[in-house]
Amino acid sequence: MAVPDWFPWFNAGADVTVADVDGDGVLDLVVLMVDSPAGRNQGYYRSGPLNADGTVTAWRPWVAVPDWGFWENQGAGITVADLDGDGTPELVVLAVDNPPGQNGGYYSVGWHLEGGRPADGWGPWQAVPDWCFWAGQGAAAAVANLGQAGNSAPGRSNGRQPAWSEPGLVSSAGGHDRFGPGSRDGRVAAARERLRRQPGACCTAAYRQRLVLRRIGE
Repeated sequence: MAVPDWFPWFNAGADVTVADVDGDGVLDLVVLMVDSPAGRNQGYYRSGPLNADGTVTAWRPWVAVPDWGFWENQGAGITVADLDGDGTPELVVLAVDNPPGQNGGYYSVGWHLEGGRPADGWGPWQAVPDWCFWAGQGAAAAVANLGQAGNSAPGRSNGRQPAWSEPGLVSSAGGHDRFGPGSRDGRVAAARERLRRQPGACCTAAYRQRLVLRRIGE
């Protein structure tokens, strides 16, 4: 089944995920694609509710991912998850920049999805550390619990503020995963940025949802 209104003539990456992005209890298909015209690239996403037979008949329009400053990409990924435990999901986009020389992986978070779009805007692009690859073959993003069994559910420090543990980062290339600490040294800005936006949020071990960035390289 074709995704309608696919306007680029050349692409430099694409990804899909499935999640309820508007809170109506129906799963949506979320599509990310990177337009690769002459000059600077641009990432776009769109979504639509999935019917029981797997079709989408009511697509939302394409929306540009803001501040896409990459002139050439070698892959991109997208995922949806409630990063701050407030019951509303966020949109996480990963992009591989392919300048002359060494590549770089970057991600940005669109906060508080309403109707498939971030109602609270987007956070800044953050570099995935130690991205030592010179030529990539794609990228993907996922959010998963990397903590102890039984701790996958988001916790709260009180009735209003989300409770965070230290998120962990995973990047994968050539079959090797790399683990690193998160918000305390600034490598995963999703938690740090949200905590800045909500003063008083408590960092505890109760909230063990982790941001996972998976990257497939040569």
